[in-house]
Amino acid sequence: MSDRNRSRHIRNQRARRKLKSGDYPVLPAGTVVMARMRGHQEWPGMVVDTDTLPDSVLVKHPGANKIAFPVRYFPRGEHGWIFPPDLRVLPRTEIRAFLKGVKDGTRRPVKLLLQAYEAADEPKEWLRRIEVLLSYLPTDEEGGGIAKSSTTAQQSAKNKGRGNAESASAPVASSSKRSVTPRPTLSARPKPVIRPTAKRGMSSTPVPSLKPTLKPPRRPSQAASGSRPKKPRKPPAEVHIESNANAEVPTVSAKDDEPAGDVDPDNANDAETKEGLTATTSLPPDVPFPTTKTATYLSLAQLTQAVLAFDQLAAELVVLKEQHRAACSAHDLGQLRREALEASVVAATEVRTQREAKETVVRGRAEGREAELEEKDQRIRAAQERVEVGKKRRAQLEVENQEMRTAFEGLQNAGSKRQKVE
Repeated sequence: MSDRNRSRHIRNQRARRKLKSGDYPVLPAGTVVMARMRGHQEWPGMVVDTDTLPDSVLVKHPGANKIAFPVRYFPRGEHGWIFPPDLRVLPRTEIRAFLKGVKDGTRRPVKLLLQAYEAADEPKEWLRRIEVLLSYLPTDEEGGGIAKSSTTAQQSAKNKGRGNAESASAPVASSSKRSVTPRPTLSARPKPVIRPTAKRGMSSTPVPSLKPTLKPPRRPSQAASGSRPKKPRKPPAEVHIESNANAEVPTVSAKDDEPAGDVDPDNANDAETKEGLTATTSLPPDVPFPTTKTATYLSLAQLTQAVLAFDQLAAELVVLKEQHRAACSAHDLGQLRREALEASVVAATEVRTQREAKETVVRGRAEGREAELEEKDQRIRAAQERVEVGKKRRAQLEVENQEMRTAFEGLQNAGSKRQKVE
């Protein structure tokens, strides 16, 4: 081990030491965190309450002396026990920055990680969706429970060749820390088996296999009980598919013209085994009949259809939400524009009113000024007229004065002449 790896190992061991109360942060249920598991990258999840955990997760607790938080990962809802040093709180700003980077094209994460961050952005909506999906799963009383009806594809592939349906549907304990919540898959449906058309009455169309997977229980041998010997086995009743012109689904039935005889319970093709299959089915032609093994696959197919329908409804709901959000934004924008227009109209009205008031004042002042000017002009004209009248009177007085002066001079001359004469 190199010095670098040794120092890293020592740091990890110190970080994973036995913690005491107060050495780790208190994370309440519902906190969105980034959980790191050995061998995997950090993944967004949510701290859940231990009261809501199933028994399959509670039994995987690291131990009573070890402190671990139950984390439910986005978006599949898988559980895991994570130690405090491997947890950190995921803030809302970091989630929004990640989604904005994906929208801008600066980040190109895998689809599952993008779905995880989208679920972390709205954990309540994601939790409600998970609860709705879990409500579609069958319970233990109806179809064997979640662990029995939907296992992982790898375990189904391992048990496929054994021919035992019980071993194929039994849950297998995982050695990893995270318990994977089973999800329905379309690959769990068995492929139809094509039979050769050499027998009489068989059509050339390939049909699904009618042989059940599980054999009926063996009965005690007649030779051991001391009864009469068993009659020789007769060939099984031929099964043919009658085509119905009015119906879309073929009808499977057995011929009634052949005698039943003694039926061997060890043979899976006996009439007693096929008796439950002699009925008109409502399944499509490519889906096998609901035998003991295919009942689980049919429930998985129905569950898958329900999940796909729910996903489609969820996508439509997201589109409707986006449209509603866009409509609300447009309405808000229109409201803001309307308010701005009303404010501008009010401001323009006030400006117009002030302008009219100013114009009125100016007009009044102008009219008063004009009146004053006219009055002054009238005064000036009157003064000018008085001046003209004064000038005329002065000229007339000067003429009269000259006449009087001339008359006075004439009187003086006449007096002087009289004195001289005397």
